[in-house]
Amino acid sequence: MLKLTLFQKLFISILSVTVACGITTATLTYQRAKRDMFQRDKEVFLKTTIDLSREINNLLTYGRSVSQMLAAHSRVKDYMSLRSGDTVQILKVLEDHNINKMFSAFYLVDMEGFTLLSTDASFVGHNFGFRNYFNTAVKGGAGVDAGVGTISRRMGYYFSYPIYSNDNSKIIGVAVAKMEPQTIHANLEVSDFGFDSNKMITNDNGVILFSEKPERVFWSLAPLTDEQMKIEQETRFINRKIEALTYEQVQAEVINYNNPTVIEFYDKGDKNEEIVATSKVGDFPFFIVIEAERDMVLKHITDQITPIVLFVFIAIVFEMILIGILLYIFLKPIEKIRSHTQRLAKKERAVSLELKTGDELEDIVDSINKIANR
Repeated sequence: MLKLTLFQKLFISILSVTVACGITTATLTYQRAKRDMFQRDKEVFLKTTIDLSREINNLLTYGRSVSQMLAAHSRVKDYMSLRSGDTVQILKVLEDHNINKMFSAFYLVDMEGFTLLSTDASFVGHNFGFRNYFNTAVKGGAGVDAGVGTISRRMGYYFSYPIYSNDNSKIIGVAVAKMEPQTIHANLEVSDFGFDSNKMITNDNGVILFSEKPERVFWSLAPLTDEQMKIEQETRFINRKIEALTYEQVQAEVINYNNPTVIEFYDKGDKNEEIVATSKVGDFPFFIVIEAERDMVLKHITDQITPIVLFVFIAIVFEMILIGILLYIFLKPIEKIRSHTQRLAKKERAVSLELKTGDELEDIVDSINKIANR
């Protein structure tokens, strides 16, 4: 049978307890940290979505105010009332509102939807009476919408406002400002979570207007109803085929929006667990949607926690080395006592053993010396 020394017994016992406690502590710490960090990342996800929606809201609010200022300008009102005037001066009025080149076009539309004057000459003479933003403005509201231009074939954000007669007795036309999409979309390209994500803007039917995955632009989050498809194809994306993702739960959050939310769901299309945060952009018909694969988020968390767990195990190794050294120092006097008592047992003539430890071992040695000298 293997005979272990006292040093070995103590060292193995302490090692076993320390390793067991270390592994248990590291495992519990890892699981707790992973759970807490996952919840933290979800909260950051949601907060980022809300912050982005506020930034976009500020830009859209500015776009709406520009269309309102154009509609209220005296030269514009005079031109729409008389249908005549110095068009060069009026175009200059329109262009003067294009600060930092945020807009691609300004145009004035009559009550039938025909464009009378535009900073983009190709718009003149075309009818935009089918557009939602026009129909909202001719009824006295401030229209906001996004779509692909029938003339330019380019995406844009449209802001409209009714032009009233000089005595404010009736609406005589509509002022429209078309904002460059990059003015809005650039704000979504700056946030980084440390793991792969996809930031999107959708309209009120869940059609994607911008995505960091370009192939998803002009897709819907989930299949549209016939009524929704009619609105999109007849007023926003003329005759464009709109494919659908399998984000039914996210689509439901958009259609039945109450508050900013973050949800987890299984994407049947990609066959992945997804985390998706959604926030409405002020009172505008747009939503910020940010998605990430759950596995990617967990991998990011694991990469952060692993060095901490590794540090714990390294600390255990150094701890055991230190314990071994201390045990050796503390147990060395016992080896001297053992050797001395063995000589006494063989009745060898031996001098008294000198041991100065200041503890019980010193008392034991003194007692042994007294017995040996009798």
